[in-house]
Amino acid sequence: MRTKSSALRAKEEFLALYHDGKFEPGTRIPSESSMAEMLGVSRETWRKALGLLRGDGIVYSRHGSGTYLTEKRHRIANDLSQLKSLSRMIAEAGLVEEGSSMTCTVGPAPAEVAGFYGLPEQSEFVILQHIRRTVEQVMVVSLAYLPERYADRLAQQMPQSLFQFLEQTTVGTENYAFDEGAANVLNTTIFEDVTKNVLKVHYAKDENGDGTPDYKENKYTITYAADAPDGEVTGLPKAVPGVLAGTKQTVSAVKPTREGYTFSGWTTTDVEVKDDKTFTMPAKNVTFTAQWAKDENATKKASYSVEYYKDGEEVVGDTQTVQQKIWVGDNILTVNKEAINTTDKYAGYVF
Repeated sequence: MRTKSSALRAKEEFLALYHDGKFEPGTRIPSESSMAEMLGVSRETWRKALGLLRGDGIVYSRHGSGTYLTEKRHRIANDLSQLKSLSRMIAEAGLVEEGSSMTCTVGPAPAEVAGFYGLPEQSEFVILQHIRRTVEQVMVVSLAYLPERYADRLAQQMPQSLFQFLEQTTVGTENYAFDEGAANVLNTTIFEDVTKNVLKVHYAKDENGDGTPDYKENKYTITYAADAPDGEVTGLPKAVPGVLAGTKQTVSAVKPTREGYTFSGWTTTDVEVKDDKTFTMPAKNVTFTAQWAKDENATKKASYSVEYYKDGEEVVGDTQTVQQKIWVGDNILTVNKEAINTTDKYAGYVF
């Protein structure tokens, strides 16, 4: 990469001061020594920078008087908090367009353009080149890349204003919002040469269609609760973070399982769910709680042993095993007295 010369850097620093209003058109600029000191360069470097500025028609010399800024200075300014068309900006700068032209071709765009639209690098774009002129000179050359889906609309009529065309066309922008935060302020001074400006109009994802880019909005979470002791439920749906208010959501179709119960659905007091299991996300977190119905047919076998004693001494070898079917969620056995011999088991002994 070629490094900029000291003179070129000095020229650019001077132009930055000029654009910021440090110097007024038609006025005499400070002496060589003053300018060199102001810019932090040598007088020789500043002389070379002056040569570049003269070549661009920005300054001129008066014999015996000094160096002056040219009187002719048009300023095209646009604060993108109030987005304007370039045609309007030119008119507000006191310029009159005459003989401007626009050409339209189809071809690939630079990789960064394709990436911005989320399309492969070799995708074809509609390429619009707009040359804006006054009677005296070319003012602005702009190059715009639009996705190929705009081709049919452009083929019907070539727009005089790309800005108005984009304002009136919603092709492919239904889920996007103009991103003022990412837009750059266009503040360009037009000189005698051709000035090329790139106005980057950013659109950011707008899933809920409220006109605000998604990344600027609060996000909420959809949570699914078991409503059961830890470890009893399997297959519980995972929480869904990063949900935008106003977006259409669907209740999870996943059915968790719990031993001894049948899953009967989800309930919530946070939002109204339609018959098709969809809902509109509110501006808060939403929790769905599992509903369970006890399954009485879900049983397991359990048993206990009965030991017999005579006068406090165990009758060795005389034991009895009693088996029962109980609900799978029970951990307590109920003694079945009818299964235990409490009469006439041992002669001469009573229960």
